[in-house]
Amino acid sequence: MDLGQAIAQATLVGIELGLGMCLQGSPNWERTRKAFGLPATCRIAAVQTLGYPVESPDAGGQRPRLPFEQLFQLNGYGQPFPRDPKVVAELEASGLLQPAAPQAGREEELERIRTRYKLPRNGMI
Repeated sequence: MDLGQAIAQATLVGIELGLGMCLQGSPNWERTRKAFGLPATCRIAAVQTLGYPVESPDAGGQRPRLPFEQLFQLNGYGQPFPRDPKVVAELEASGLLQPAAPQAGREEELERIRTRYKLPRNGMI
């Protein structure tokens, strides 16, 4: 519980400061522990990366999503959770809903970033 609260607070503060935040998981924490030179007694519970995003704030990290009604169910599978138009309008007005991905120019933006940092085309470093 304490770790979850700490991660949530760090995420909120980081975003407020304009940082990009990402909570990482791994099937091989032992490899991560060794890469950072941590002692064998160290147990990694979570890793959170942060930094200044190079992507557009409107589209950074955005990827296509399934429709809302396919993602959320009410009282059982196959029963789409109904959208409330008033809630949707409020979220849009406050900037909490983004246009659907991909946004115009997104692929070109990613290609400029890939070229700038000399990243391979397949996304693997």
